[in-house]
Amino acid sequence: MGGDKVYIPPFKTQGIKSKLVPLIKDHVCINDSTVWIEPFMGSAQMVAEFLTKQGALLSEKDDAHYYLVRERFNKDHDPLDFLFLNRSCFNGMIRFNKNNEFNVPYGHKPQRFAKAYVTKIVNQVRNFERKIAENDWTFLCHIGQTNISA
Repeated sequence: MGGDKVYIPPFKTQGIKSKLVPLIKDHVCINDSTVWIEPFMGSAQMVAEFLTKQGALLSEKDDAHYYLVRERFNKDHDPLDFLFLNRSCFNGMIRFNKNNEFNVPYGHKPQRFAKAYVTKIVNQVRNFERKIAENDWTFLCHIGQTNISA
């Protein structure tokens, strides 16, 4: 158990519990009938080119580009836009208004997507994709749904 590697997810969230994974793993009974609800799963399908391109536009256009992407995400719900917003918004917050629109302000870091940072995100996504492939998991999208019943 002590040698298990804990992988950091590609999406930032406040109060991330990655350091608690070993404790949780020791105390939660998970079997084939377990249902795990993860509210911030999103999508792990992305490429470095997208973040590199969006990062270049952010460097050039600053907050105007951030708010353009935020508006586009609120219309289309593209997971790549969500990843970009999550990594360029204020403190990596995830917050939606009563109309289910992402409404976190810009984090004011126009040089955010340096090559090393993009590589880090891509590696996190690849780790997550590998974990998905190793397991028989089913993912369901429930945008805006507040009550989930078993």
